[in-house]
Amino acid sequence: MTLQDQLSALDVGTSGTSYPPNAKPKPGREIVHPKFQPAYLPRNTPTPLSAPGWVVPLSAPAYFPLDLFHLVLQEQSLHPEQNSSLILRAQKLPGIPETDAIDDALAAHIGVNPAPIERIRVRFVPRQARRDTRLCQRNAAYSSDDGRLGLVLKTPEVSSAAEMPYYHPPVRQLAFLWEADESIEPPEGDEPRVYGRIYIGYLPFEDSPTPAGDVLGPPPKPRLRRSPLAGPLSPSATDAVPPPATVLEDDSPEARAEARVQAENRLQRTCLHLLEKLHKHGHGSAYGYVKRVHHDVVVSREPFQDLYQALKERHKQLDSRVPQPWSTKVEDVKRHVWKVSGARSPDDRLLPHNIAAWGQQDIAIAAFLMLLWRDMYPAREGSETGMEWDKWGRPPGGFVDLGCGNGLLVHILVSEGYSGKGYELRQRRTWPQYPEATQRALVELGIDMPSLFPATMEEWDVGVWRGRDRKGASVGVSEHVIPDESFLLGNHADELTPWIPLLSLLPAKPVPFLSLPCCLHTLDGKFTSHEYKAPPHAHTPEGGFEDGLEAGASRYKAYVMWLGWWGLQCGWKWEKESLRIPSTRGWAIVARARWTTDAGEDRACRQWALDEVNGVRARGEFKVRVKEGTEH
Repeated sequence: MTLQDQLSALDVGTSGTSYPPNAKPKPGREIVHPKFQPAYLPRNTPTPLSAPGWVVPLSAPAYFPLDLFHLVLQEQSLHPEQNSSLILRAQKLPGIPETDAIDDALAAHIGVNPAPIERIRVRFVPRQARRDTRLCQRNAAYSSDDGRLGLVLKTPEVSSAAEMPYYHPPVRQLAFLWEADESIEPPEGDEPRVYGRIYIGYLPFEDSPTPAGDVLGPPPKPRLRRSPLAGPLSPSATDAVPPPATVLEDDSPEARAEARVQAENRLQRTCLHLLEKLHKHGHGSAYGYVKRVHHDVVVSREPFQDLYQALKERHKQLDSRVPQPWSTKVEDVKRHVWKVSGARSPDDRLLPHNIAAWGQQDIAIAAFLMLLWRDMYPAREGSETGMEWDKWGRPPGGFVDLGCGNGLLVHILVSEGYSGKGYELRQRRTWPQYPEATQRALVELGIDMPSLFPATMEEWDVGVWRGRDRKGASVGVSEHVIPDESFLLGNHADELTPWIPLLSLLPAKPVPFLSLPCCLHTLDGKFTSHEYKAPPHAHTPEGGFEDGLEAGASRYKAYVMWLGWWGLQCGWKWEKESLRIPSTRGWAIVARARWTTDAGEDRACRQWALDEVNGVRARGEFKVRVKEGTEH
């Protein structure tokens, strides 16, 4: 019976995590993992994994049965990013690896059936492709006929430790072993059951680091170091200033000894980390853990990651931290924070001259949008950048980024051949640093939201009313800030965020939008609720707006749900995506499909929106934000 058969026989959640039939998952359930208590084994300690040349440094109690041992390790083989942030993902290679006589002989020596229950081959894709190479790895899973032993072997396809990428332990093979222990007393009360023990071992290369002592003890805690350029700890003149650090030559004996110690410590930490991950994921699977938040629902992971990496490389040269002759300050594009340049020199080597280190959020959003548009709009003929996305679909009316801030997202999209505009209350200091094409796309404009809407439904039906464009003239909808067939963006648009669903109804045909809410606003006030229950609606999504969001109550969660219902009232089906961006508020609301089926339903949505706008007009609470500061 293969592992895939076991996956089907058990009952597998959408996250790929399996659980026994007697431990059904409970959404939102908090699982308290038993404390990880590893045993550090002296060298040559007899274990079921003992074999010539192998090092078995650690073991720990197993709080899960044998089938979950195999399934969790298979999941980690297919998703190695769970164990290392340096790995982007793994690609499962087609076909079944050939039988390895050495692996099967080791299995027979340990006492498991030498016929593997599963063989797969994967290729690791590193996060930093310019620094690390890809790595292929064979994985084989074995079990004993009596179900008392389980073995998983992971074999990287390299011939020496020197060839191993940094993200993988520098060893010839890794092994995980599960051993049943029937002598353990049954647990009392709610105590978790212990099924046996788990072990980790490795077969080193000739040049692999190995611990000098007899016992692989706990890895040493990192020492706290002060900068060699730092002054004394107290203002006393008698305090000695630490001497400058000495840089060891790479070929000196001291440097080689220090590197060896660091490699040994790293291998200790890696073994400890891998066994702890197995402990945690195995116990979670056994007790019904269900992943609540799912990524890559709207846009698939692999194309997003590949495009994200490509855009990082293409835009790494952009650096707006370089001070300008007219300014004494340096701007951080990522957070748009002004810092006094005297506090840290702009040419300080600690500052990244790489947009990927501090502009990655905008790059990730741009990659998501480009792939979303590729799927939404028909392919085209184009050659703007010479890249494959020149032929991808895109909004015919361009994009409209409301509250574009420093303009970095607009710059990335314009640089990649996409047309659009970015509107912001005041010009930012970054704007003059962009190329001319980007500067033309950035518009300084304070938008009075209620004035963009008609006074009556009759005006909306005709399609012409006195609105305000960039010049304050009387215009029709097609000439408005929101063109026909455009795509609206609200990237942390603050008080403009709740207006975006309403603005999407202004053109003759409603235009889709992407909203990333951050600050919590209503149309003319603050959103203060910690809980939100949406009123009944015929098109409320199955499971409600809460389904798939984080467990518990929070203002941000309630706000996302409120915006979902807000969009539903405007005729948009509820879709959301937890973006892979470095933000605690990373939910994106995607409005690309309408539940309305005719003009009458669209008119009803516009009537609801106009009623809300008229309510804002009557209260008189909406104010166009005034420019802040003296330098714009």
